[in-house]
Amino acid sequence: MSTAFAAATDTGRVRTHNEDAWIARPEQGLWVVADGMGGHSAGEVASALAVQEIAAGVARGHGLEQAIRRAHEAILEAVAVGQGAPGMGTTVVALALAGSRYHIAWVGDSRAYLWNGRSLRQLTTDHSYVQRLVDAGVIAASEAAYHPERHTVTQALGVAETIVVDSVTGTLTRGEQILLCSDGLSGEVEAEEIAQRLARGNVQRQVDALVAAALERGGADNVTVVLISAPPDAPVSSAESADSAASSGAVGQKTVPIDTRRLNRSLRRRQRLRRWVMFGAGVLISALLISLLWWFDLREPPAEAVAVQGIAQVVEGLQDNRCGQMGVRKRQYFTI
Repeated sequence: MSTAFAAATDTGRVRTHNEDAWIARPEQGLWVVADGMGGHSAGEVASALAVQEIAAGVARGHGLEQAIRRAHEAILEAVAVGQGAPGMGTTVVALALAGSRYHIAWVGDSRAYLWNGRSLRQLTTDHSYVQRLVDAGVIAASEAAYHPERHTVTQALGVAETIVVDSVTGTLTRGEQILLCSDGLSGEVEAEEIAQRLARGNVQRQVDALVAAALERGGADNVTVVLISAPPDAPVSSAESADSAASSGAVGQKTVPIDTRRLNRSLRRRQRLRRWVMFGAGVLISALLISLLWWFDLREPPAEAVAVQGIAQVVEGLQDNRCGQMGVRKRQYFTI
């Protein structure tokens, strides 16, 4: 049976080009997201090369870890022959799905999440400077999202000679989904809102809602989202399978529960707030336009006043002429 999935990528509202790349090979049970770095004509080269090499490696029968290492070597080789630019690299997260069994491998801070319709669990652990601080107890996990060095990765494909590929394995149950994303999503949108956006519509609407959330938060980075649903013949959820992710290497990752009734109330509040904001903006603009019209009206004298002023000047001129003949200067002003 086919596996339902959807994907989307966006340059964002700040960057001028997209250095993210993704690839989907559902016939091979493979999905990959890569987030390039190194600037124009570099980051996008590294990310595109990574997803292509990983797909080629899996097609040759290699495991995800081996395919990712080969992609790392391919980027180094490309730089050596002048393809791309020195220092280019990319993070990567890849999913291999065989039936209902999933295997995820990653390097860097591109992430994988597990969504079961009620809660969101982060399956991967970032290879980042901030994650090291959290692991060492230097900062709390709640501080990581706001740390000034939160975008500094400790490893990526093509950057150093060697890499360490981490992985996690588990079983998908019916109704569950795996989310792969670049940090353009996870770095802009908190886990609670990611869960809220996943709790609506079909797989394509979920993906579109996630990209929209990142753009609403400013879209400071490229954002790429791939969402894969469990196969229709996946096993029904049980207590054991619900904990499969935690027991297979994702221990200690944050689980974000979601209350559907609370979500609906929150969405209604946001819709009301949006309407009030639009109404208030309309009133403010209207008041500003009226004030400007009133101000210009005060500056420009009415036509009647202009006419009267002209008559007064004519009369004054006549009187000045008469008084001039008598050797006396006199002025007379008329007011109406």
